[in-house]
Amino acid sequence: FFATMMSEKNYYFKHAGNEDSQGLREVVLKGRLNETSYIHFVKDAQDLKALFAPFKCLYLGEYDPINFYEFEGSAHHFIFVGVKE
Repeated sequence: FFATMMSEKNYYFKHAGNEDSQGLREVVLKGRLNETSYIHFVKDAQDLKALFAPFKCLYLGEYDPINFYEFEGSAHHFIFVGVKE
């Protein structure tokens, strides 16, 4: 199982509302993207590991691609790789 999740370092988090009962936040972006999304942000790698507890964790990581053109902020994500046993 491979998953990536946006972290609270991601610039989308600055546009997020309060967390609902399911752990989702409404994110409203204006301008270039002009979209509304509902996102579960992850605080840190341990939060991600707990979220995917039904899977045996093989690898935790993170990435933050760089965008030199029209830089809007961090695109930080955590990575989870696991297997169901």
